Amino acid sequence: MAIINIKERAKIIPGIIPAINIFIPETEATKAKIKRGILGGKIGPIAEEATVIPNASSSVYPFSFIAFISIAGVALGVFALIVVLSVMNGFDKEMRERILSLVPHISVYSHLKLEDYEPYVENLRDHPEVVAVTPFAHFDSLVMNGRKIETARGVGLAADSDGGLEQLLSMLAPAARADFLAREDGLILGSALALRLGASAGDHVTLVVPGDRKMSRSRSARYENVKLVGVIETGTELDQHVALVHLVLASRLAGLGSGVSGFRVSTDNLFEVQRIAWELTSNLPPGFYSTHWDRSLCYR
Repeated sequence: MAIINIKERAKIIPGIIPAINIFIPETEATKAKIKRGILGGKIGPIAEEATVIPNASSSVYPFSFIAFISIAGVALGVFALIVVLSVMNGFDKEMRERILSLVPHISVYSHLKLEDYEPYVENLRDHPEVVAVTPFAHFDSLVMNGRKIETARGVGLAADSDGGLEQLLSMLAPAARADFLAREDGLILGSALALRLGASAGDHVTLVVPGDRKMSRSRSARYENVKLVGVIETGTELDQHVALVHLVLASRLAGLGSGVSGFRVSTDNLFEVQRIAWELTSNLPPGFYSTHWDRSLCYR
């Protein structure tokens, strides 16, 4: 068996670049064909009988291993990128649709008593990036159901608001929703709070609100018997402490009379709330301040 290295004759065979070995039977006929093929600048005469294999110096197996590692690395990187993008998109959707659709994007408060608050509502609605403004009243209270007592954060929203109450009521059954809208003493509790109280829809519970030292000299607590018409489960911290009532009842329990505690503002630009909150506060009279969903404060 004869071995001919074509690289040594690449200068006389155009187009032959890599180094290869040609194994052929060592006979007089094949020797003549090799001589005619090489010297004539052709390899056709020997192609039928020759077996071409890569030169051992080309290191085929190490090259294949490196190629495999490279491809596996690229595939792993693409897979990791897809996973990260999927997680981030899912988190963004969850935050927008579940968490930030229930909590106020921006909350505007005032050190002054807000009784005639309609002009302020119109002022806030004039901002081009504001989609809804909802007056609210809040208060801290105890909720009593028999011998069980739990603390709660009372929130009152107007039924005819831009949509703050509507989003919460959409989690109730139609019958419970209609019952709440029809009753002035209707109450909705977060699921975790209702579970700790052992309360369910149809039960009557008592709200105990401490007396306000600023509004009255009397420090006696206020009691309100209300009907639990429904329980909401949001999957957020609201389930732990929220007690939702009508705005009129909340204002009275908070000692505000016909006033409100502030305004819940919704925007379509969730990640620019700090700038929007500052602009809203700047357009209001002195004494107003605001917070937004990342808990930062903006004062006027």
